Amino acid sequence: MQQIVDPKGNTLQSFTALRPNDLTKTFRIEQAETKISYAFTIEFKEAKDIIPTISLLRLQIYGERVGSTSNYNFKGLDVKWD
Repeated sequence: MQQIVDPKGNTLQSFTALRPNDLTKTFRIEQAETKISYAFTIEFKEAKDIIPTISLLRLQIYGERVGSTSNYNFKGLDVKWD
């Protein structure tokens, strides 16, 4: 599960990460490493406003064992809109 918190405190979540070069396929990595860059797309379908900043982006990575997860938190991210 991925979550964002906008500057107004609204929380949105998404359960799917997609490959950026093929949005029809989900993004999966067997063993995530901390010092390697990964590219993926997350769509938050409930988002209604264009926000300039994400106060918190939380990525939850599921491990190999059932119930094992790792959370990665990123704070104060500027949003670039195309």
